[in-house]
Amino acid sequence: MTIPRALVGGAVAALAVLTGGCAATQEPVEAPGWSVAELVAQVDAVAAPQVRWTPCAEQVVPDTECAAIEVPLDYTDPNGRQLALAVVRQPARDPERRIGTLFTAAGGPGGSGVDWAARGEMFPGELGDRFDVVTFDQRGIGGSSGVRCFPDRVRALQLSSLLDPVSYTSDTLAGIHATAVGTGEVFGEFLRLCAGARACALGAGGAPADELGARDTALLDRAKTAAIPVGAEPETVSVGYGELVQAHAMPLYDPATGWPALAVLLAELERGSAGSPAVVREILSAVATTGDFLDLFVAISCADNTLPRRPDLRPELAAESATSAPLFGPFWLYLRRPCAVWPAPGPGYPQRR
Repeated sequence: MTIPRALVGGAVAALAVLTGGCAATQEPVEAPGWSVAELVAQVDAVAAPQVRWTPCAEQVVPDTECAAIEVPLDYTDPNGRQLALAVVRQPARDPERRIGTLFTAAGGPGGSGVDWAARGEMFPGELGDRFDVVTFDQRGIGGSSGVRCFPDRVRALQLSSLLDPVSYTSDTLAGIHATAVGTGEVFGEFLRLCAGARACALGAGGAPADELGARDTALLDRAKTAAIPVGAEPETVSVGYGELVQAHAMPLYDPATGWPALAVLLAELERGSAGSPAVVREILSAVATTGDFLDLFVAISCADNTLPRRPDLRPELAAESATSAPLFGPFWLYLRRPCAVWPAPGPGYPQRR
């Protein structure tokens, strides 16, 4: 089983970044003393970096080209310290019909574009046929240092997994609530389509969606009391409540591979000692988040959010979020639990305003 690729999906933009200049600076776009026009002029005064593409190492990113480019840390000092950006390109599959380059950024926050490309074809269909697809490791991620690009320097734009920037930065609880409700709605659709579907391991017996939901709730209730064992000793694997909730949320991003994997996991949990521990381990491994990703997720999201800096309020906030999203409200909230003690400035960082 492959890791569901949509888990790393994020905003996608066709930008004139590497060829038209991408400003890497410690100041926000609306930095005191500089207008946007002045900042753009600083970038235009610096020659665009020359990109020398070479085949990526096969074990890293197969069938793609890689490069490392340098841009100034401070565009007012173009000969000063430089930042290295790790970049990868998936050439257009139909070069005769190629019309340009699509620059794409992995989401998360904290996702690596290079890691995303390493998992396989980034964009199938018309986009991958007619565009070279280029992605990179963003500021502080993977092989790159900090990077900031100006949004008025865009020729064409395509967005997916779009977040509301207002609620994300100024009303994080509302944003978490919306995410949790949306996740619940997607899970409901998963159950509806699974019901009676021969290709769905959980619903192949013909049970209706409400019965599948009741069976799922029973598994979750069991896991709250004690981890659910799958398989016979000595190969038994036990799945705890936290693992099970995450295994509900993450596969929902990817209907093609994630939804079938979730159905198989739930079916194996129901089988208990007769289930396959190897299959369960594989699925849990595919939906797990790495320590490196979580470190970056915490550092970025805690700098951006407006959650109360009081750890004692977390149970109360979780209970409130569970009123409309019983399973996913607390899950999305507690992903940000380190933010309760994160040493961010009281009024927030400048880039949030």
